[in-house]
Amino acid sequence: MNDQDYTILGIDYGDVRVGIALAHNIAKLPHPLTTLSNNDQLITTIAQIIQEQNTKLIVLGLPLSASGNETQQTQKVRQFCSQLSEQVPWPVVLVDESYSSVAVQERHGHAVVAKEAIDAQAAAVILERYFMEQKGEAQ
Repeated sequence: MNDQDYTILGIDYGDVRVGIALAHNIAKLPHPLTTLSNNDQLITTIAQIIQEQNTKLIVLGLPLSASGNETQQTQKVRQFCSQLSEQVPWPVVLVDESYSSVAVQERHGHAVVAKEAIDAQAAAVILERYFMEQKGEAQ
């Protein structure tokens, strides 16, 4: 792998679970990787994934209210973003994650999907939104 060949890590941060997804910087096809427990080892575990996956950019979902305002959860994500930025050498970009879990559930229709799977898939949706924003196609 050269410096132009790396992965982008998507994160759907929650109080209990944290969804993780990956996408190659060239192919830009996000896929769910795993769901982690939000515990004292979270940042250490994410740092290990970053190293193992040759990640050079982190995209973190930022929850906003339906009116686009910040919420209590927004502040928690901003605090996590600050902590993560101090521990990893790569930039952390915030992307509006509004309704990412709803988008995952809509994709599955009436199928029952485990909460853990929804979190990782929501992280993939966050990466999709990041790529759309980069192309100027943000909704």
